[in-house]
Amino acid sequence: MLPAWAVRRAFALAERRASFDVDRVSPSRAAPQITAPVLLIHGAADRETVPAHSRRVYDALTGPKRLILVDGAGHGQSLRADVWSEIERWIDGATARS
Repeated sequence: MLPAWAVRRAFALAERRASFDVDRVSPSRAAPQITAPVLLIHGAADRETVPAHSRRVYDALTGPKRLILVDGAGHGQSLRADVWSEIERWIDGATARS
């Protein structure tokens, strides 16, 4: 995990380069406008960004979507070997629809 100062610095750089305020960005508000297939992967044991956040985004999406909650995974621990087969199935299905 990155230290807090590194995250703050990355956000400040992103805000400067892309001309936006990170505190005003809302994935839940943007989600209804997204028409591309969306796969959300979230650790069920994440305490830094709680799974409810991904559930809110998922609920707001109107197009093809999938939410994978990875049992026992904390923040940044979701892309385990046992999840890749689900990711591949999602990609195969999403590309078959398009």
